[in-house]
Amino acid sequence: MTLQGLRCAVISLFFALSYPSAFSESFQKELDQQLDGLSIAIDDIEKDISDLKKDILFPPVTRLTVYVSVAPDVLFDLHSLTLLVDGKEKSFHIYSERDIAALRLGGMQKLYEGNVTLGFHDVKAVFKGKTKKEKPASHAVDLTFEKKLEGHVLNLAVKASSDSKAPQFLALDLGAE
Repeated sequence: MTLQGLRCAVISLFFALSYPSAFSESFQKELDQQLDGLSIAIDDIEKDISDLKKDILFPPVTRLTVYVSVAPDVLFDLHSLTLLVDGKEKSFHIYSERDIAALRLGGMQKLYEGNVTLGFHDVKAVFKGKTKKEKPASHAVDLTFEKKLEGHVLNLAVKASSDSKAPQFLALDLGAE
């Protein structure tokens, strides 16, 4: 729907609401259809604005996105996660039981989205939690990646070893968006 069509729909809707007895039932159906079209057009515009905001705040040339995933069968309860990029803390998250349940069901959490310069960067993630024997545990993983002209994606994962279900902490470079 064009901007001109949008204006016409809004004007028609205004008159229909102001003088309801002046319009027939068929005209009312037409207005309902225009209103539905208007609603869809507004949704499309909101999505475009959201995408533009994301591209302005985090242009693909400098964008880094970091996700977190947890395997359903791993014998580790994640309590907190700290993300450092080039030695500077970029994100810290404390996990609730609901967060962990969602991650164990296959969800992925967007832990960080920000800007980094082109070139090589060091990422460190510190996982803190408890083993199934209620022993506090902390594990750090490091990764070096090269940021190129497109957006870059990393995944911090807690996976289960195939035999003992003991936790394996991984920092995976998923590459360009």
